[in-house]
Amino acid sequence: MQELVIIGVGGLGRECSQWIEDINAVQPTFRVLGFLDDDSAKVGEVFHDLEVLGDLTWLERHSGVGAIVGIGNPVAKRRVVERVRTLVADFPILRHPRAEVGRFIEIGDGTVVCPGAILTADVRIGRFVTINFGLTIGHDSIVEDYVTLAPGVHLSGYTKIRAGADLGAGVVTIPNAEVGAWTIVGAGAVVTGSLPAHCTAVGVPARVIKTREP
Repeated sequence: MQELVIIGVGGLGRECSQWIEDINAVQPTFRVLGFLDDDSAKVGEVFHDLEVLGDLTWLERHSGVGAIVGIGNPVAKRRVVERVRTLVADFPILRHPRAEVGRFIEIGDGTVVCPGAILTADVRIGRFVTINFGLTIGHDSIVEDYVTLAPGVHLSGYTKIRAGADLGAGVVTIPNAEVGAWTIVGAGAVVTGSLPAHCTAVGVPARVIKTREP
């Protein structure tokens, strides 16, 4: 069994601990040593029977350990990965046994695929993507690194979600839609065309309400 830690003791991190239990119930795969979190007040606390072992510097003293990044925010997720990349032995894919993943799907390291997600055919998923529950990704779609897809997102065929985009709960795309890098799409929006990078979009159809510097 692969030894690993879960980085982040927030909601997604604690969900990951449950999903690892579900994976191990089907086939023993991971041995979780505990959580890591930069909130010093949490060190020593126990969540889901797992101790918060320390902050990210814990990895400097413990080699050969894998990690699951249990952080949803794409910017924070990338920041953490860049900090610990050279300290971690492996970033395994966390794929829940109740996710439906087609045979012709590419999934990058560090990606979390939650229960109830459906990935159909010829889909490419990057590294450190969060694919939440009750979500569908249609054929020939591309989801790049660090993207977070909230619960109930539905991506139609040929959708492109560029690096670091953050799609809120219930976002829907029509076929061939594209969401630019590091763009935020508000809950319940419908993307009917192409959204630029580094913006916030909301509504039906989704329209840009704010832009940000890269």
